[in-house]
Amino acid sequence: PLRAYMYRDGLVRFASSKYDANAKDGGKKTAFLTNTSVNKKSGIDVEDLTWPFPKLYETMSQLGMDPEVLWESIERAIVQVLLSSENSFARQFKKLQNDYTCVNCYQLLGVDIIVDDTLTPRVIEVNGEPSMQLSGEKDSQYDFTKKSMTNDVVSLLFSHDSFSRPLTADLTELELSGFAVGYEDFGCSPRDDVCLSRANIKYLLDMKKEQQNMGGFRRIYPSKTGDYFTAFLAHLETKMPYGTLTSTYRIHKLVTALEKMSKWKSNNDVEASYNVVPSKNSDMDEEED
Repeated sequence: PLRAYMYRDGLVRFASSKYDANAKDGGKKTAFLTNTSVNKKSGIDVEDLTWPFPKLYETMSQLGMDPEVLWESIERAIVQVLLSSENSFARQFKKLQNDYTCVNCYQLLGVDIIVDDTLTPRVIEVNGEPSMQLSGEKDSQYDFTKKSMTNDVVSLLFSHDSFSRPLTADLTELELSGFAVGYEDFGCSPRDDVCLSRANIKYLLDMKKEQQNMGGFRRIYPSKTGDYFTAFLAHLETKMPYGTLTSTYRIHKLVTALEKMSKWKSNNDVEASYNVVPSKNSDMDEEED
């Protein structure tokens, strides 16, 4: 099943020319393209056209706008794209080797989002192979971000700690709250809210492990707001071949409930993730794991 993280150090890019919807042939490229290579010729300082997430967060707050609403909308848009494409990712992964499994495998994605004047975000591109090449320039903000993210990916994925007992405690607490959990190895009942397979339990253990070592990442799925996607997942089930999303849909309700009762305090809160004043040499580069 899907598990997705977004790196908090993303970039916000602005066009250097005002957009005119009535301009002939779309107008100047600098009105609708935000690429640095295009806009640096406009005479405007690149640093004024490229902001780190915390600067946007701070500016929106000063203007009386709620940045958390924007971040939540962005994350929801990304999760919907990932849930919709989960079957494609699974098919591609299976091409490596039949029934191939890998404990520490992951997919790094670069996600481009455009936000309109009503702060409605739209995913315009997902890059399956974002460049991790370093510029080599002294005090490069891009290099700083990519190195930091690489370090956090390693911390997120590689841990020898066991979380069997903490997970057992969480599941026990969930059952005491009235959520019925069944296990395939011991037999399930129609009264169970979920029937967990060994693969499902492995998923929950990995999620628990990663939760302790997220670094600059923020988990966007599953999350405490998972109820938002319940109807969307049910809709996807009717549009895709039978069984395509069975595993994700089966434990969606469970992981959402676990997240809601989680007492773990981490940077998975929006405030902790983005309301940070960056240092002079820090930059943000939005990536999806």
